[in-house]
Amino acid sequence: MPREPLESSIVERLSVRFLALALVAFLAAGCTPSRFTSPFLVAIPQASALAGSSASVTATCRPGEVRVGGGFFVSPDNRNKGLVVRGTYPVDPNGWTLEVENTSTVNSDNSTIMAVAYCAQRSDLALAASVKVVGLPVALGSNTPKTFIDAPCLTPSVLTGGGYRVDGPLDYNDATFNAGIQESAPDLSSWHVEAGQWLHAASTRLVQSFAVCTTGLPMPSPVTGSTTPVPGVLTSTDAICGPAQYATAGGFRLNGPAHGNPDGSSTAFTGRAFQSVAVEEFVKWRVDTNTVAASSRGGIPPVMAVALCASIP
Repeated sequence: MPREPLESSIVERLSVRFLALALVAFLAAGCTPSRFTSPFLVAIPQASALAGSSASVTATCRPGEVRVGGGFFVSPDNRNKGLVVRGTYPVDPNGWTLEVENTSTVNSDNSTIMAVAYCAQRSDLALAASVKVVGLPVALGSNTPKTFIDAPCLTPSVLTGGGYRVDGPLDYNDATFNAGIQESAPDLSSWHVEAGQWLHAASTRLVQSFAVCTTGLPMPSPVTGSTTPVPGVLTSTDAICGPAQYATAGGFRLNGPAHGNPDGSSTAFTGRAFQSVAVEEFVKWRVDTNTVAASSRGGIPPVMAVALCASIP
């Protein structure tokens, strides 16, 4: 089945590890015809997110396909520089967008980015997808609690994907604190975003939560995986679906056991998320993070990858 072409000049800029991860994602599509996600996977790279500028890229499903979710890659060689993922979210009618901002002031601090859309061609399941968006103002800075933003899917649709977007200008603090996004992950039938950071400079910004709600699929169940990052090291965390299950969506929790705790002081993760995608024929959802340093509020909480896993014929 045809794939979106990768420009050779773009591929040459990718680190070996980044290219390998992208290749795994591409090969996962179309390998096993019975798999729900196998018909097509779209991934579109963009040459560079230049220092001191913003950039975006959109992956779009083809006519006749249904976008059920999406994810993103950011070149991991940027882990100690200024790149911030300010948004990874569905766009109608059938795309997935990645927005980044490179807050670095060093001219050589450029990075390659890639948006990924998961597209299904299962006419036998009569799939249809819609997008729910909920936005709230979020206060950052000392003594501010986290804000919970939930975009719900209503019966008979089920949650199959989701993401977030941060509005307003970003600065160097955001490269350290993941733009204040501590969690962007499925939670029951809603896409759940937790935003807030005690250690960030004081500010208020609009944060949106996006849910992809799909009819024609069975209700998926959440599965989590957990690791404790090492400062300065790119860490992978996998959530693994059970036998005969496939990941329809996934996300990350950077606040570990502080999930659902509105106390902003518990958001001790100091670092960023660089990848959130399905891997290994959609049996796993993988999150890559980099921890800059242990928080002054005590240690580093575990990073959790969260997959929505469904038994799909």
